Amino acid sequence: AKADRVKAELENKVKALEQELGTEKGHKNSFSSLLLQEKEKNDVLTRSNRELQDQVRRRDEEARCLCGDIIKLETENSSLNKDLSKQRALVSTCDWQICTDQIKINELEQKVRDLETGKEAVADNLTKAKRELAGAATLRAEVVRALQQELCHRDNSVALLQAKNCSLQGAANRVRAELEEKATDLEGKLTTETLNKESLSSNLSQEEAKNDALTWNNQKLQEKVCDFASARFAEILASVSTRVPSALSCTLLRLPASLHLSTRMPALVLGDFEAQVSRYDEEARCFRSDISKLERENRRLYCDLREQKGLVSSRGVQLHTNRIKINMLEQKVRS
Repeated sequence: AKADRVKAELENKVKALEQELGTEKGHKNSFSSLLLQEKEKNDVLTRSNRELQDQVRRRDEEARCLCGDIIKLETENSSLNKDLSKQRALVSTCDWQICTDQIKINELEQKVRDLETGKEAVADNLTKAKRELAGAATLRAEVVRALQQELCHRDNSVALLQAKNCSLQGAANRVRAELEEKATDLEGKLTTETLNKESLSSNLSQEEAKNDALTWNNQKLQEKVCDFASARFAEILASVSTRVPSALSCTLLRLPASLHLSTRMPALVLGDFEAQVSRYDEEARCFRSDISKLERENRRLYCDLREQKGLVSSRGVQLHTNRIKINMLEQKVRS
């Protein structure tokens, strides 16, 4: 009976052990299925991580290209601003030259008018003298028989005529001397104007040299800023590239130990990648907006430059016409 009891107990223990073994096999099968599911999830997450890394690299390339475009547009805008300032300075110098030429033209026209009035007065005096001489000749022809009796009167009239001729000759000499003095004054003024123009051209060349030095310094500063920005961007990329593989390695190492942590860590890595991609998208939008602003400013500068060139051409034509008018007036004064 004791042996039967021991046998029954042993059989019960064997049955209990068989039941426990069945439950362990069920748990093992469920754990293996869960492990396969988690492996599939991790494979999906690693593929998505690779895609996000590729997307981050593409966004980095796009950001570098956009930075290059911004630098090109900024250099082009600086050159356009320089050309625009030169054109504006040229327009201002042309305006000043036009004003001085107009003042000179007005002075020469006034002198020409004065000379014409003096010439008309001299011509009137000469016509009067000719008329008086003609009247005296006719009177002498008519009273030729009475001239012997009026010899004293004839001598007096001849003396008066000689005095009038001398006064007319003196007036003509004075007018000629005044015209020569005015011509010398005009030549002196022309020499002073040429000297002033040369001094202004030398000052303009000095200002252009200063502007070139300033633009060179600005370009150096922009290069330093771009180098600093590129170095900072490279540090950020290096920090991101070193942080993401470490998180992936921690996730893969901790996968067999705890499945709930293995399902959460790749999600965190994906969140980091998505945040990085969204940041890169925002930076790309900012770069595109900056590029659009620079392109609008570039178009505006091109329009201003064309307008300033048109003003310079019109000022050049006006200067040419003023120079022709001055030459004509000087020829009139000399004649």
